[in-house]
Amino acid sequence: DALTALETSHAFVIIRRPDSGPPVAMRPHVEEVVIDGDPSTPSFGRAISQLRLDLFHSLHHFLPFGLRVPRVVLTLHDLIWLEHPSLIRSGGVAPVTRAVSHLYARVAMPYAVRHADHVIAISAYTRARALSYFGVSPDKISVVHHGVEHARFRPADHTVDASPYFLCLGNSRPYKNLPVAIRAFAAVAKTRPAVRLVVAGRGDTTVELRALATQLGIDGRVTFEALPSHDRLLTLLQGAVALLFPSLIEGFGLPVLEAMAAGCPVVISTCPTLTEVAGPAAIACPATDESAFASAMLRLLDDPGLRTASRQRGLEQAASFTWDLSARRTLAVYEDVLM
Repeated sequence: DALTALETSHAFVIIRRPDSGPPVAMRPHVEEVVIDGDPSTPSFGRAISQLRLDLFHSLHHFLPFGLRVPRVVLTLHDLIWLEHPSLIRSGGVAPVTRAVSHLYARVAMPYAVRHADHVIAISAYTRARALSYFGVSPDKISVVHHGVEHARFRPADHTVDASPYFLCLGNSRPYKNLPVAIRAFAAVAKTRPAVRLVVAGRGDTTVELRALATQLGIDGRVTFEALPSHDRLLTLLQGAVALLFPSLIEGFGLPVLEAMAAGCPVVISTCPTLTEVAGPAAIACPATDESAFASAMLRLLDDPGLRTASRQRGLEQAASFTWDLSARRTLAVYEDVLM
């Protein structure tokens, strides 16, 4: 939406799946085309080629085989499928799905990077890993950070009156490392009987996390909310003592920025991407150090001044990430590739 809002002579075609929701951007120079499939669908590349585009931008890791477009830009989010396959799936069939995903990525991602005219990495860390893994020229990969939709993620304009709780947000796949947050909360709960933990988002491993909470004797104080509405999500962010984000690896960490934009203090792991994005605004702990996370949680509970300072630093940090800036830098890549 921000990209097509820029003043430009370009026309845009947005390729959508069937039943993928309302239009992304309704403007005179924007057309939406529905194509069923994804880069692994044999007919997908041919269908895109028939649109006679000057430039195709793939927004997620992969390119359709057989694509025939004069210029191609690829967004690279992370290398988790390649470098950390054990962290992408859990459950009974995980060994099979992990192996399939890893094998597909080993073929499809190098193909995509090699055939793209330019690659956009969403963080400097992703760019560094891509340069090391794929061995391409540094000139081929630019960093364009994501933005925050500040109109939708904003601090509360009133005092939030609720019992204290910490929040975990996002999917719960193994790389998110949520058991560390639950164990840290269990340590805090021993001396803070009123505090709660809310785990919100896509529940990939909710069964295992519930079992852990029961094992630790805190199941009555941990709430799981699957896919909350935006209004509910904003309320959760505005009211939380802090967002806990103990990921082992990330491509970017957008929930961290959105939390800071909503005035929510953040406790992150020292994962390089998270420290890159959050800067000095977050409290950072080693990803596997449950006691460090528990200590940070207790400090935030007991020190109103620290909470206030964390909120202010977070607001200032998030303010520098906008979708308008992301769009302008993306458009600059397009125009450079088209020269």
